[in-house]
Amino acid sequence: FTEKFFNEYYGVDTWTDDWVEAAYLGQETTTFERSGIDFSTSSWTIEKRSTAFEYGILTLVLWQYVVGSLEMATYKCDEYDGDPARSLPHWDQAVALYAGSAVLDDPEGAADRGHLLYTLANEECYYFGRCREGEDSPSNVELFRMFNDGQRQLELGNCEAVDGLLAEMVPQLLVPLIQGAIRTTFILDEYPVHSPHVEGRAAAFYSAIVPLIEDCSPGDGEFLEENMILGKRSSFGYVRGVLEQCYDDLEVTCEMIGGLLDNKFTGYVVGGEACGGVEPVPGVLKKPNPVDFRVPASSPTSPSAPSSFSKSAQSAGGGNELALAMGLTALCATFVTLCAYVVVKTNKPRDGPASRAASPQLPVKKRVLKFSRDSSRGQEGVPPREMFVGGNGQPGNETASISPSSSKDYANSFAEKEAQLAEIEQQIAGGREIV
Repeated sequence: FTEKFFNEYYGVDTWTDDWVEAAYLGQETTTFERSGIDFSTSSWTIEKRSTAFEYGILTLVLWQYVVGSLEMATYKCDEYDGDPARSLPHWDQAVALYAGSAVLDDPEGAADRGHLLYTLANEECYYFGRCREGEDSPSNVELFRMFNDGQRQLELGNCEAVDGLLAEMVPQLLVPLIQGAIRTTFILDEYPVHSPHVEGRAAAFYSAIVPLIEDCSPGDGEFLEENMILGKRSSFGYVRGVLEQCYDDLEVTCEMIGGLLDNKFTGYVVGGEACGGVEPVPGVLKKPNPVDFRVPASSPTSPSAPSSFSKSAQSAGGGNELALAMGLTALCATFVTLCAYVVVKTNKPRDGPASRAASPQLPVKKRVLKFSRDSSRGQEGVPPREMFVGGNGQPGNETASISPSSSKDYANSFAEKEAQLAEIEQQIAGGREIV
């Protein structure tokens, strides 16, 4: 039984209750023989512990109950010669704990409702490109097919068929746990500023999968702890690699897991591509904005995104848009000021050739503004990206200046034109023919 396997790993039969209680009270999981978590440190704020408490109930307590109830149903079927009165209640209990009443009461459009494992599977599925928003994940589709098939087989007393279904169901139940572990580690690694709830989710996903990973690859559980638990380093690439090498042992596939999409849903994040060359399902990816001066999703701006890391992305994107607006405003203000200056000077009443020759003014010409960098302009007159995002990726480096050499050339040219105009006026005054 799965419950026995986890109990032997943690060294205590009440490990799920002890974990949730420690997160709630801010204590250490002292009963664990290994892979315990100390929620008593100051780093574990109330926000982080509350999320750990919530996701601990979901991924540890309920997940164990669902799998345990399914296994108990098959056990009762074998023990009591296929008596459905003994086995069906456990099977029904597993379905109820997995889906919840919000889904069962109104299945239509229920993909994004509820708070249990069914909803978690749909959420993670969308982020990994395995289903469109608002749709059931492939894992949920398969699970409910097997839920219904198992119910019919138990009613018929066909215990062997139910045993076969159970072997197929456990890998499907593992999919959202693996996806959740990958996504939260990515946020911890790539986003220095993120929601305080991410650490709580990462801790819950870690405790849910570390016994399985340690059984698959002894020693890797310690490295998962170093990369997923609060206060320790985080490496998204390493965690993803550790999990992927155990896919065969866990009987999950690259197609079942997928790859982590960026916060704008335009493709996989760098290093988060699906193994086996699996592509997102049609209709998930969105077309990128052709004119977008914001920093790409690989740095702390995204997500986007439909997740906790998307909030930090939207915040940083707004800052870049503000810098862009301020830069364009500065350019426009400089241009208007220059034009006003030239118009005023050229319309000033003239006192004669001597006065004009003594005070040459800049003529009304096209604006003499250029970007401070040597990079070419963007298409259709759009300033290049480098003007608003400098080499260090920070906005606010935009400048506009008048070329000194160009200004001097215009002034000399204007003086020559003024001299020619004075000579023509003298010719007119003397009645001579103008050549």
